[in-house]
Formats: sequence, structure tokens, C-alpha cells
Amino acid sequence: MARLRMGRWAITCGIVWALWWTVIPAGAMAGAPQSGGTLKLGQVGGVLNFDAHRLSRGNYPMLTQVYNTLVRYDDQLKIHPDLAESWSFSKDGLTLEFKLRPGVKFHNGRELVAEDVVWNIQRVQDPKIAAHVRPLSLAIKSAEAPDKYRVVIRTEQPTPAIMDLFETMFIMPKEAAPDIQKRGIGTGPFQVVEWVPGDKVVLKKFPDYFQQGLPYLDGVILQQIPDAPAMAINLEAGALDVAWELPPREAARLMNARKALLLQGMGGASVTDIMMNVSKAPFDNKLVRQAINHAVDRKRFVDTVLAGFGEPWCQPFPSQSLGFSKELGTRHCTFDLAQAKQLLAQAGYPSGFEAVLHISTATFPNTRQLAQILQADLAKIGVRLTIRDVEPAEYREVTWGTKNKFAIVLHEYGRGNRDPDTLFKAAGAWYTQDGMTTFTSPEYVRLVEEAGTSLDVAKRRRLYDQIARYLADQAFTIPISPNYTLSGIRPEVQGMTVNTDGMPILEGAWLNR
Repeated sequence: MARLRMGRWAITCGIVWALWWTVIPAGAMAGAPQSGGTLKLGQVGGVLNFDAHRLSRGNYPMLTQVYNTLVRYDDQLKIHPDLAESWSFSKDGLTLEFKLRPGVKFHNGRELVAEDVVWNIQRVQDPKIAAHVRPLSLAIKSAEAPDKYRVVIRTEQPTPAIMDLFETMFIMPKEAAPDIQKRGIGTGPFQVVEWVPGDKVVLKKFPDYFQQGLPYLDGVILQQIPDAPAMAINLEAGALDVAWELPPREAARLMNARKALLLQGMGGASVTDIMMNVSKAPFDNKLVRQAINHAVDRKRFVDTVLAGFGEPWCQPFPSQSLGFSKELGTRHCTFDLAQAKQLLAQAGYPSGFEAVLHISTATFPNTRQLAQILQADLAKIGVRLTIRDVEPAEYREVTWGTKNKFAIVLHEYGRGNRDPDTLFKAAGAWYTQDGMTTFTSPEYVRLVEEAGTSLDVAKRRRLYDQIARYLADQAFTIPISPNYTLSGIRPEVQGMTVNTDGMPILEGAWLNR
């Protein structure tokens, strides 16, 4: 699910070449795992609460230590058991049945049973909870627990992407809900001992963890650090064992100085993009949107802002995804200012136009430099952008609300590395209706609905190829590059991995010291 690297990325002719001087699979650097010790993980922005259904970024390092999901994905999106030991679909695809592992215990000592899973499904469906996985859960018509270890789920229509929900929905006991803001109770390898808001979370080994022999560590401290440079310095000095989610330049500095190994997450969990509001002129004209697509220097963004960690993207998905069109490729998004200017002239804007570009560096730090690159390149074809950097609350209003709705905005979307249908259901940049760009059409709705409800993989592939071409033509959301979760780790840390969202998994981690 992740790689350890020393060195840095370089992009040559669109091919990603690895220039690291050693590539070592996670956990393969030393001999047999050693038990004991406390691992100290630093993060910028700490744990906000212990609600397993609110996937706040600061909670990521905590979630995978305290909680489990029904299933897990590997880096090829192959499904593996976690709390569920097996599962099966009915022939018509409308019923999914899970069989739970018997004997799994919550940290309060109670056994996990099927009713717990049903309660978690109902909770994430509740709009008042505002669970991040709620859009995925709405496909479920009913969830029942016919016996202690069996969960039966029924959907209105076949939903091939439904397993994405169960790889993301962390399981809590119902009795934990009243105090969930301050205390976390799960089934995970570590249990919460102490939480000092704004400072740290202290976790200790859960002796009754269902994975025999795990975890190896006695405990984990999730230490909040003021900023990324301070986190990198603490890692170099040995005050931290892991620096989670380093900015690309800090990661490159540490690796080039051979001060740390790098654990790199999966591409597609977060993707930088440009969104255009199709209800506002001139972005209501698809030729203008296509012009912007050709005016984005993706390679420059990757090489400079991302320090070479990544690759230019022109489609919503990574190349291994069912949703990626090999036939479409990248011809619709080549960096070509002459073609961009020609498209503007065809659209009726031969002299260009003025527009306000909204960004929020407090929300997405990398977007400031991308905004400056875009501003400079678009000025060459007569498009004059005024950059407006807003706080997170205002950013949410201009993207999701109606007051002062954006015309063009820099953004990051998630869910690109899962089943393609999940992107269209759970990423607002790609919604078929009521999305941030306000784009919708009967054709778009039909294609996504048909692809998302078919059980025929070959048919789905053909439909997603059509969707990829349609999205390239409409160009209301423009992918730029995946943002990899980059974690610096000291050489003595063994066995640490990350999940599909870049959350650190420490159940198999150990310290070689």
C-alpha cells in the first residue's frame, strides 16, 4: 500500500522515473519484529475529536489506530478481511451479506456484534451527523442483523462500489456516541489513554486486539507540531519517529540530505484541480473551459510546487483505474498557449477577459503557487486573473454555498483511487447534480448512473471510457496532479504502512532499536 524511498522523483517526457538510491518494501529492512517501545508520530494540526465518522484530516493518524473497518484494500484495490471475515453478493447484486469475526472486542470489553454494524450504517446515513461517507451509504435501503455475527444489506439497485463504504466506515459501539467528542472507543490495536487538545493523544497497546500477536508497540504518541519545518527538524533530531504528511519540499530536503526514509501514499486519494462555475460567464462556454485546460502548465506545477513528487494528470483517475481511458490519453490537455488563445477567439473572447480566482491556502497550501503559475500563463493569452485567498469558512461558502459563488477556483478532490462510481457520488467536484461547478446534463447523469449500477465489468469499462471523453469535452473540472501523502520516518521504524487515504497503519509497526 506504500513504498519507502530515499531520493526524489524526476519527470522526463511524461514518464515517472525513480531516482532513489534504495527502494525498500515497508517492514523488510531488518529481521524479526521486536515487541515493545513507544512510537512518537508528529502531525501538523492535531486530533479534533474521536468521532470515527467525521474524517477530519487531523484525525487521520488516530483513526486507524483506534478503529477498524469491515474490510481493507491493498494498493491494487483488492479487498481483504478486517472485522468481517467473509462476504458475498446475491446474483442480482441487490443483497450483500457480511459474516463478522467472532470474539472481536471493543476497548470497553464488549464483543462486537452485527447490531453494531447496523447502528453504524444508520448513523452515517443521518444527515445531522454529516458523515463524510454519507453519500456512499445512501445506496443502502436496509441493514439487518439476523443473528449475532451476520449482517444483511440490501440496496435499491446493484451498487458495485458499495465496498468502498465498508473500507472507509470505521466501527464504533453505540454506547460511545454520547462522549465521542472527547473519548474514542473502537476495536483497534491501540486504545486512548489521554488526550490533551492542541497537544497530544496518548495511545497504549490493546491487549485483546483480535489480530493475534499484534500490535508490537507498547504505545503511540500522536504529537501535534506547530508547523511542517518544526516537524522535520524534530524528526532529524530524533524527537519524532514519524513526521506524518510532510510538504513536498520538506520531504525532498530530508531525502536529498539522506536524513529520513519516505513513506509515500497512494495516488488519487487527493488530487489538485481547477473548477469552473458553468453558470457564470465566460465559464458557461465550454470553449473557454477547454482553453483553460490547455493553459495549465501541469509539469511546472509538479516539478516546482510538488518538488517532483507526482505526475501531471488530465483525467480524474489514476491509470490503473477502471475509469481511466487509455484511448483518450492526454491530448485534450497538452500545455499549448497558442491553442488556448485560438479557443478563446472561437468562444468570442479574442482579447481575453478578467476573472477572480478563489483559493484558500489555509485549506489547500499548495494552491497559492499554482495560482501564481496559472495567473502568469493566462496573462499571455489575455486572461487577467485576480487571486483572492480566503479563509476556510468563506472558501466553503463560495464553493458549496450560493453567496459570492466562485467563477474559477483552485481545489483538491478525493476518492480518485477507488471504484470510479465513488468519485461521482462522494467528490463534489464531479457530482452529476448539485455539485460545486453547477454542471449537470441528462447525458452525464445517464452515463454515470448506468456505469455505477452495472455488474458487467467490460460494460462498465466501455461506459467509463465514454464518460472520460465527455468530461474532457465539457472541462468543468480540470485535474492537475495527485497529491501524495508523504511521511518522513526514521530508519529504525519498521512495518509502518498507510491505507488508501494515506492514514498511517501502525498495528504491524515496530522499532529496531
